[in-house]
Amino acid sequence: MQEKAEEAGITHYKFEYKEGSGAWQIGMQGNDTNGSKTVTFNVPKDNTNYKIRVTVTDGAGNTGTSTEVSIKTQLANTPPYSLTTNCSSKTTTSMTIQARAYDNDSPAQTLTYKLYWGGSTTAMDTKTGTSGNYVTFTTKTGLAEYTTQTYSWRVEVTDGKSNPISATGTDRTYCSGTGLNCSRSEMEHLHLL
Repeated sequence: MQEKAEEAGITHYKFEYKEGSGAWQIGMQGNDTNGSKTVTFNVPKDNTNYKIRVTVTDGAGNTGTSTEVSIKTQLANTPPYSLTTNCSSKTTTSMTIQARAYDNDSPAQTLTYKLYWGGSTTAMDTKTGTSGNYVTFTTKTGLAEYTTQTYSWRVEVTDGKSNPISATGTDRTYCSGTGLNCSRSEMEHLHLL
């Protein structure tokens, strides 16, 4: 919380807070010869209404207390969780990746997803979404058909207030059956069996 005292000749200040009809608690106090003071101090609860006041003392020993100011603390942030990712559709030369995460903050926060292809450290695509809803990234094209090497990707998500969390996935493109040794499941998908 931040409050500001501005009074000529102040030598001592005391910032206090209370919740409801509770007793005043000292948030910050000290000696200062400056005429202006901005302080930050912690209070016990998030998403709570508090009253704030400041008492100052000048060089002559006179004291004065400000009128009370009402302030509500912000709701503590909850990082996104349960991030999952998968290949939602594919062809013989392309793959489309989707991802979903959850966030318990209220009001709901916008989640930002980034897709990294292979071992790249540069995001291939960025999408935004809300808690519990899938986002679908731009289709990755130009892939080789049914390679023995699977393609890999990584998805990061953040609410803009916490560090990103990530999830990875692997898959390979479909097999056309032309000149390739396809698995039975691939051939059944393409109606070749």
